[in-house]
Amino acid sequence: MDFIKKIFRDKIISNIALLLFGLVLVIFPIESISIAAKIIAGILIISGLANIIYFFIDKDIKNRMDTMYFLISLIAIGVGIYTFINPTWLVAVINVFVGVILIISAINNLRYLFKYSIRNYLWWFFTVVSFVILILGIVAIINPIEVASVITRFEGLSLIFDAIMSLFIMKKFANAIIVRA
Repeated sequence: MDFIKKIFRDKIISNIALLLFGLVLVIFPIESISIAAKIIAGILIISGLANIIYFFIDKDIKNRMDTMYFLISLIAIGVGIYTFINPTWLVAVINVFVGVILIISAINNLRYLFKYSIRNYLWWFFTVVSFVILILGIVAIINPIEVASVITRFEGLSLIFDAIMSLFIMKKFANAIIVRA
């Protein structure tokens, strides 16, 4: 029974942590994105520096990185430094990239729907969904930071909902165990 109590305590603690993390994402979406971008920037800088140090320390010509890898490491350091100074650019680039993918996908879907005259009982639904995807792609390109903020808030709400549901299920499970005992 002590083992089960420990599992329940750990699950409660982890779900409360998820609940708090979700609240942080909902309340501070841009700051959360900035911190994540700075963590990525730190990883880029550290890995780039490690590769460059290894380039100069390694005495074996066969194992020595080639010049292209050295240049890529310098670029990684530069991108990392720029991202650390201006973290929102990374979010903007990612959302613009996703927006372009959404637009291309929606256009292809619409093209196939009309070109092949796909007229099953849900053709209108797929047409509407394709137009919605097209609009979402355009919005992601026009206002990438606000889109990231909305997505981050949605992720936070999802974490909050998941934590509450898990706590509720654990409570029901605990009540079932107590009734059986």
